[in-house]
Amino acid sequence: MLKSASGKAARGQVILFTEGGPVSAFTIKVPAAMAGKVEVSPVKGAIAANGFVTVTVTVTSAVAVSTHLTVEPGNIIVTVRYTIKA
Repeated sequence: MLKSASGKAARGQVILFTEGGPVSAFTIKVPAAMAGKVEVSPVKGAIAANGFVTVTVTVTSAVAVSTHLTVEPGNIIVTVRYTIKA
């Protein structure tokens, strides 16, 4: 869960890791409706065998956001929730 003042950026991290073999190419898809509100970096890449990559998720919105990111391969769903600080 990410929180910030309305319109201020909130950031969180997701760690993708492999067990055993490498992942030669991964991609993270943000729903089109969230373009401009939810940004992911890196959005694609590779992960070495038994390695990891840290993905930063940034949300900037004037309203609360609840959405899902999809990580391929694997069709892994990551839930992103953003609330406004009172």
